[in-house]
Order: sequence, then structure tokens, then C-alpha cells
Amino acid sequence: MLYNISVNVLNPLIPDRRMQSLRHQLGLNTSKMAGALRSVLVESPETLEAKAGRMLDVLLVNEAAGEKCDLEKARRLLNSGADPDTADTVFRRTPLMYACMKGNIGLCRLLMDKGADAEARDLYDRKTPLIFAAESGNAAIVRLLLDGNANPNAATFYDQDHPIDRSVLMFAADKGDVETVNLLIGRGADVKHREHNQKTALMFAAERGHAEACAILINCKAEIDARSSLMGMTSLMLAAENGRADVCALLLDAGADPALRDSLGRTALDIANEFGRGDAARLISGRAGQ
Repeated sequence: MLYNISVNVLNPLIPDRRMQSLRHQLGLNTSKMAGALRSVLVESPETLEAKAGRMLDVLLVNEAAGEKCDLEKARRLLNSGADPDTADTVFRRTPLMYACMKGNIGLCRLLMDKGADAEARDLYDRKTPLIFAAESGNAAIVRLLLDGNANPNAATFYDQDHPIDRSVLMFAADKGDVETVNLLIGRGADVKHREHNQKTALMFAAERGHAEACAILINCKAEIDARSSLMGMTSLMLAAENGRADVCALLLDAGADPALRDSLGRTALDIANEFGRGDAARLISGRAGQ
């Protein structure tokens, strides 16, 4: 909406040269000046306020996403009216998401104190702040978000057939972040959750060789011989393929079946030999009595 406003309000808005020109044309008659300026249309205070708010939002997102976030500047922006749940226009990531990605726990606390949504999701993978925190390996931020009632079973989006895909626990297991794995399981994370390829958190940890994370998951009743849809691979097979001998030992001690075969008919020992994983092959052979 547009408003006619008086000369007194317009004076600071109109450049000096324009004011001088108007005064020259109309003389020094203030009433004539005011009459002429009543026809000048400007945006309403509400519109200007909204624009200022959007600018504050942009500044807040930029500050959160920057390499060196100025916490005091972020606080000033929030106190001036910036929306803690604003998002960038490309990825639809909020300041809290960026703070989690960058491990900025001070900004996370500030945003959450201002009511930032811990369950917001970005545009593409639909990751939540907790997923970003687990992905970046920051257990302190994971704890902060969980204390703020973030969902420990949040998962990404793969496609319409797999709208609930890779879980927070899987990101933590993939990194071997033992503290975060423990935190999530302690808050109710599902150790049996499957992503779009039917992989479990244990498979992610075994594949990467994170023995301690594997041990935690096994102790919490993870399915030892679960198979993925990628050639019917088990955790033992994935560990063997990647030469994770210590994880192979852990899985075999927990009851993993070395006789299982993948969709190509290979056992874990066959896979270890095929990929030249001598240590894993010798261990599996010795444990399997082959």
C-alpha cells in the first residue's frame, strides 16, 4: 500500500538536490511545498518494516553460514527482529542448520534460546539440525539439540518411495562418533532402522571399520546378519571387503554367520580374498574353521 505523507516526513527521504529544485520551482512557500509533496507516493511504514525485517533475516543467515560467525552480531540481529527460523533461498537452510554444520555451539544456544525450530528441514535431503550436527561429528551440539527435544530418529529423504531414509544414528555410525552413537541410542534411536538400500547403522560402522561403534550397536541388539539390497551384503561382508579385520573379529564373536553368501554366491572369506584383504581373510578362515 502507498501513502501520501507530509513534507516534514519526506524531507529526510528526498535527496537534497531534489528538495532544492522543488523549493526553487515553488518558492519558499511551505504550504505550496506540502501541497506538491502530497502527490509523492512512498511505501507504507508497514512495508518498510517488512523490508527491514527481511534484510535482518538475510544478514542473520549470512552470518551463520560465514566462516567466522560474529556471535554478538547475530545476537544484535535477533534482538532487532531477525527471524531465528529464516532460511536461505537456495538450500532452505536455517541459521541453526548452519551453526550445526560449522560446530558453532554458542550460536546454536543463542538460536534455540530465541525459539529456533530444531525440527526444521532443508530443501533437498530434508536434513534437520540434528542430522547436520551428527554429520559434522559434534556430540556437544547433538546433546544440546536432544536436550531441546530434537527427534533422535530423524532421517533424510531419498525419493517418494523412500521418504524416511538415512537416520541420524547412521550418520554418527558412519563417522564412528561413539559419544553421539551413545547419546542417540540413550534417547531412543532405532538401531534396526533401514535406509533406501536396506543398510543399517551397523553396516555403516562395519564398512568404515569403527569397531567401538559396532560394539555399542551390537550390545544394543543391532541385527548382526541383516542384509542390504546391494548384492545381499551383510555387515561381515562389508567389513571383509574393506579389510576391517578387527571388526570382522567383533562380528564373528557376536555370532555373525561366515557361511552366508551374497547375491553372487560369495562368502565373507571369498570377498576378503577377492579384494586382497589378507588379514581379514586369515581371521575369517581361522574363525570359520576353513
